[in-house]
Amino acid sequence: MNDPDERIHRYLRSRADVPVPVDLRWPSTTEDGRRLTRSWFTLRSVGFVAAVIVAGVIIRAAMIGGPSPLGTHPTGAGAGANASASPTSPIGGEFPLTVGDLPVVSVSEAANLLQRGGLDGRAVAVAGYFFQVAMSCPAPMRYYGSLEPWCGFTTFTDDVASASLCVYEGNSTSCHAPSGTQLKPVLVAETSGALASASARDPVPLVLIGHAGDARQWQCPTESQEACGQAFVVDRVAWAAGDDVPLSAPRPWDQTTQKPLVPRLTVDQAVTALDHSDEVVAAAAFRAGDISSVDPRWNLVGDEIVWIMRSINKDDSSAGAARAVKVSLIDDATGKLLDAHDLALDPSYRPARLWMIATTAGVECCTGDIYPYYSIRTHDGAALHEGTVQGGAYGRDNVTTYGPGAPLVLHEGTYSITAWRAPIDRGVIGPRMNDCSTEISVSPLDDLMLEARFPAIGQRCTFGPPSAPRLSR
Repeated sequence: MNDPDERIHRYLRSRADVPVPVDLRWPSTTEDGRRLTRSWFTLRSVGFVAAVIVAGVIIRAAMIGGPSPLGTHPTGAGAGANASASPTSPIGGEFPLTVGDLPVVSVSEAANLLQRGGLDGRAVAVAGYFFQVAMSCPAPMRYYGSLEPWCGFTTFTDDVASASLCVYEGNSTSCHAPSGTQLKPVLVAETSGALASASARDPVPLVLIGHAGDARQWQCPTESQEACGQAFVVDRVAWAAGDDVPLSAPRPWDQTTQKPLVPRLTVDQAVTALDHSDEVVAAAAFRAGDISSVDPRWNLVGDEIVWIMRSINKDDSSAGAARAVKVSLIDDATGKLLDAHDLALDPSYRPARLWMIATTAGVECCTGDIYPYYSIRTHDGAALHEGTVQGGAYGRDNVTTYGPGAPLVLHEGTYSITAWRAPIDRGVIGPRMNDCSTEISVSPLDDLMLEARFPAIGQRCTFGPPSAPRLSR
């Protein structure tokens, strides 16, 4: 993979559709001397994934200053900005004025909208110069939400100069943190589109469709939740280096077994389930049980394939540059609409969060292929979740701890929880063993961690009482 164009292409795809490795290892630390071992990762904790080195070299970072706050006061127009060109805007030069039915605005204009809350639950098309550089970083020793930045720099700016973060001199490369008015795009599992041909060393001209106020902010740690709510989440790469990029679906995969999924519907067929006046800006297929990794307001179970789609009403010409977004679920088997809600969070939405960990005694960390699982049901027996205890695995003294990964986001109420262990062999999950159950009640904004304790092989587990989350190692 020596072609820099292919490296950039693969970078975008890697954030969208490449299964996360199951054999990443935590580094040991001087303080605890723990032997840290194989980790079980999913896109719900994508911040743990090893960084992609876009330039094809190990970067020697020359940290020149620190990054400025996202969206520092721009010179662009406010919430009613349109796509008209200006001396400080890239619009009207090499960039298109519209993509689909969306006017294209500058990064400065989009940053102003973001700062004012004008992108919360709303999509905007933004033209600018994208650059990403990743460095050789040690694995983080805490849980990272999928909207949190980790390791390296990403920037999206109005001009090539401010997006150029690296200096190349012979075999040496020095990079610095971005500054000034910028966005920091977050490419996620459902991001549509890929880059056209461009040099890996230079900023790439792109038009990105994205939004802020994403519901996955509730899967970030409390201290970073506000920043996650301000993240510019990319729905689609709509134009790249002179070429339109059509709507496409990332390759789907099962986040538990790592197996690829094969949807029955094509993107075009899934789109027909929506109203004809809606323009789809993102479409991706997922296993039903993984859909909360995209929108945690939906807790589903099962191996059926469903499509999650984000769309805008293309007949809404009064909304300015940013348009309200609807999120829909489509059944892959029937092509029927299952459910829909606004991307924007209701102001009264105040869910509880439940973080799960599991501890196994008598198991050398982390040999074998037996993993902890759990399920959760409402008080009337309706299933809300079933899957592995997510996050990393680490341990010492013949005790292994799994998790925490992304939390379950729950409404106020009473829930029954069952934990068990099961083997997994070449993507096939074996029978349950060592199971135990408990019941909890949660109130709005509760933030709780529950521990399933497996004393030894062959013995049933017990639950520890809910406590405040411990998200660092």
